[in-house]
Amino acid sequence: MHRFVALILLLSSAAWSAPTIEDGTILRPRFVTEQGTFNAGTAFAVDVNGKVLVVTALHLFGPAGGLEKQIEGDQVPAFTKSIFLRDAFTNADHGTAHNGLTLADTHPMGDDAVGDIAAFEAKVLTGLDKLDSKAKALKPVHLATATPKKGDVVFIAAQFSADKDLRTREAKVVEINDKWLFFEYTDAGLDIAGTNGAPVLNEEGQVVGINLGGGKMKDGKLVGSANPLSAIKKRLTGAVPAE
Repeated sequence: MHRFVALILLLSSAAWSAPTIEDGTILRPRFVTEQGTFNAGTAFAVDVNGKVLVVTALHLFGPAGGLEKQIEGDQVPAFTKSIFLRDAFTNADHGTAHNGLTLADTHPMGDDAVGDIAAFEAKVLTGLDKLDSKAKALKPVHLATATPKKGDVVFIAAQFSADKDLRTREAKVVEINDKWLFFEYTDAGLDIAGTNGAPVLNEEGQVVGINLGGGKMKDGKLVGSANPLSAIKKRLTGAVPAE
């Protein structure tokens, strides 16, 4: 009987095990733009059809990121000259990203969250440049194949406040449709500042959303929002089609 109970507890704890986050996946971006340099939110490396992209939230290119006005999605590629990338947990140099992608139908979250995304091509070093560079390689994640369901556990991968030991925070999907993904954090006392643009992951460490922010509800619950997987996949694979 005791062995049976122990087995059930072991299976239960393993059922919601957090994905492993490698160095070079979750990033602190420093944007070099036409209006100068600024740091804002979180970004992450993702492999889309064999190309490594750096992805974040579009609304960070506006007042949320310290700019005077919002930069429209189709203006981001010309507005952004380059991005310096450092690991969110180790602060190690992971190179740069250039070439902002022109994504279809992008816009900051409002009535929906589907277009709140910006993406850039990571600069891949080759030859002598690779030997001379001190930057470490990015470790991209992948887009999920299946959309999470209400009640599923997801993980927001970001540096929360000064805690660098935990690389993910658990949450539960409370609502999902073709316009939004809403989730409730297990720990309602988290400081979520600076986590906008971080990936929302499933148990396998695959991207199911991009964290767009959140806040406390009247009942004390801490809720976050994201754009759904279908919207992310449509825009990224549309910009980087399979060869």
